Amino acid sequence: MPKRVWTKEEEEILKQHYLKPNGPKDLLKLLPQKRMSQILDKGKRMGFIRFIPYIKNEIFFEIPNLINTNLAAFLGSDGCICDKRKWGQPSIRLGISTKDLKHLEKIKELTNYNGKMYFVKHIDKKIYSSSNDKWYNCNTESCHLVFNKAQKWCDDLWNNWNIGPRKSHTLMPPTKLKTIELKLSYISGAIDGDGHISLISEPNHNFGSSLKIGIIGTTELLQWIKETFDYLTPYDNVRSIVKTRYKNICTYAISGIRAYLISKCILSLDIPRLNRKWNNARNFIQRIENEPLSDVMINKINNRVSWELLDFYKNHNIFIPSFIKNPPDPKINLISFQNLPNINVIENL
Repeated sequence: MPKRVWTKEEEEILKQHYLKPNGPKDLLKLLPQKRMSQILDKGKRMGFIRFIPYIKNEIFFEIPNLINTNLAAFLGSDGCICDKRKWGQPSIRLGISTKDLKHLEKIKELTNYNGKMYFVKHIDKKIYSSSNDKWYNCNTESCHLVFNKAQKWCDDLWNNWNIGPRKSHTLMPPTKLKTIELKLSYISGAIDGDGHISLISEPNHNFGSSLKIGIIGTTELLQWIKETFDYLTPYDNVRSIVKTRYKNICTYAISGIRAYLISKCILSLDIPRLNRKWNNARNFIQRIENEPLSDVMINKINNRVSWELLDFYKNHNIFIPSFIKNPPDPKINLISFQNLPNINVIENL
């Protein structure tokens, strides 16, 4: 029978070990005549408190900036907003592959969260590939953070970026973001969560391969992303948003010259990002700017350069290679429609 009376020697052992990380478990071995319930009860009566409340920066998402906009988009992709199941408030769960553990640690640091990460092994887990619209079975391990008592965060995520529960098929674009920097920061976070950046084989390309940036999401979100990219690098392909077999879920991708020009913009922003993905963009930029280009390639690049893009480069001190020239003056060849009869304006005219 376990002893109910505590000797002074046993109390001294409890004082030395109770508050250690595995204190109660260690005490079971050091005090074999005591049950776990007795050890916990004695610790409480002696005034020891093992519970450490998890805290975070409650106002982290209150006012949109480059960093919280990026993380909001990442939560909108890889996060989950759960209903009021615990503590009477909703919780936010975020899980990613252990390959990107450093990114999760960075999020933990930026939000001043003192909670613990936990790890889960997945056997024969189905993973969707947006690049070819297929599912694959594989064995993976993921790391997770759970933010409880997250009512303030949930309110701010909804008010500032339209991110709410059950968002996979309903996520709307963050229409309140007004600056191009905030928009690109959001897009970067969305690519980190639900996108891919890869080098694809292209025999006709100068280097035998080309850069491709793709993302999967709702029709409304991808249309907003496309409009943001078109603002910087003009493009007239209205079919670049492709529907999948799933309701209101599409894919969108840019490649080659446009991926090169836009990735330079995104990489100039001081925001957290998944280097595992963005290193492909960095390598492609170096190849474009350090190796000789054909006249055909240079002309193609300059056909995609806009004044807005050059202004962004100059405002953010982005290196502008000598082969990039100023685009034509927008005032030249303008047609006045003042005296023309009413006509239907065609998109992307």
